[in-house]
Amino acid sequence: MSDIVTPRLTVDIIIELRDRPDRPIILIERRNPPPGWAFPG
Repeated sequence: MSDIVTPRLTVDIIIELRDRPDRPIILIERRNPPPGWAFPG
């Protein structure tokens, strides 16, 4: 059985829709635990 390697580098980005009223941001719904919403990246 091989060991699982956890990445040491992570990146989060905020996608802002500048051409829309109130400039909403893009979030993704997490498929894996913990459940909830997250920034893409």
